[in-house]
Amino acid sequence: MKHLKFAFWAVLFVGFSSCEDLEQICGVDNPDLSLAENGVEALGVMINTYDRVDEALRNSDLQNNGQTTIDNASVTWSNNLLTIDFGNGTSGSDGKIRKGTITAQVTGDYFQSGSTTTISFNGFSVDDHSVKGGISLSNSTQNMPTYTVSATNFVFDDLVGLTNQMTFEWQAGFNTQSDDQDDIYSLSGNGNIDQLSGDQDLGLDIVIPIKYVRACQWGVEEGALNCAWTGTDAPFSSIDLDFISSDGCNNLYQIGVDCGETSGTITKSFSGF
Repeated sequence: MKHLKFAFWAVLFVGFSSCEDLEQICGVDNPDLSLAENGVEALGVMINTYDRVDEALRNSDLQNNGQTTIDNASVTWSNNLLTIDFGNGTSGSDGKIRKGTITAQVTGDYFQSGSTTTISFNGFSVDDHSVKGGISLSNSTQNMPTYTVSATNFVFDDLVGLTNQMTFEWQAGFNTQSDDQDDIYSLSGNGNIDQLSGDQDLGLDIVIPIKYVRACQWGVEEGALNCAWTGTDAPFSSIDLDFISSDGCNNLYQIGVDCGETSGTITKSFSGF
């Protein structure tokens, strides 16, 4: 599987893994980051689902025979309907146990501009964390392959709801499915992570497209993201991540946090994606 689309949730993970630095700037001890942690996990599941659907729709065995096995899941294709069936429990290459089914209804040619794909879940879970709602894909290719991924009423483990729209625009590597070494793409978009049992909300906005370059040792060359945190007992007002453009293919990023009464900025390094 060509895991192309992980950069967004990996970038968020970098930000929220800086918890000790955020505590130091804001002067708070052990802030409750469960909304961010559950939200990052939900984004990971959403993007992994896109990965799996994309891989299946490219699979020549499936296109020729109508059925195949991918990452231990049974996959079928009939009347433009893709079904990925994990049964009562299937262990994937990532070690996670998935149950239930993912279906994707394709309208038009998936690889041509104007096509749409509607993804649904039936009894689906990842390591017993339930996944509900849907994802839609649209191909808006003009000069370069471009796909927009939107989550609608996406609910993870009955803890957080996810609504977002992300656009992947490829500069290189789209057609080399078995090799990710030539991948270059940019990621833009925005979204919200909502706490279902409270009133906290985490708004996400990519203010400068995140540019992923596989040939770069550290993965991300540039991009900036703003996270606005609202609601009762929200630990921070906002968090900004900036993968410094002038830094080029290096591993520095800047994190800024607004705590309401105080704010601060620090520069850190990351280990790569």
